[in-house]
Amino acid sequence: METTMQKFGRWAWIIGICLAVVLGVVTTAAQSQVIQAILVILGVIVGIINVRGDEAKDFLFAASALLLASYFGAAAFNLNIFNGSIDAVMSALQFFVAPMTIIVAIKAIYAVAKDQ
Repeated sequence: METTMQKFGRWAWIIGICLAVVLGVVTTAAQSQVIQAILVILGVIVGIINVRGDEAKDFLFAASALLLASYFGAAAFNLNIFNGSIDAVMSALQFFVAPMTIIVAIKAIYAVAKDQ
């Protein structure tokens, strides 16, 4: 049975992905710092709550692939489709996924160090 914290973490994940996509398309430069802060905070919450120890390796692999693909994809293709909104979405995904990856990596390193 899913606990309240797990439900909150799942909804934070869904909201973060939706915000990254939608706000990446419609955000102006003046709003971007607030949006980035919200995405980072949601990423930290999801990293703390959602990813358990047994999921850490799979998560870190997938999140690293997503970060690399979004970073290098935006840089390599220099997509200017829909007034650059594809680049903005990729950037917003980075602001959401990077904090999760850092939190989960720290938790994984702590778990390994604790066992030794």
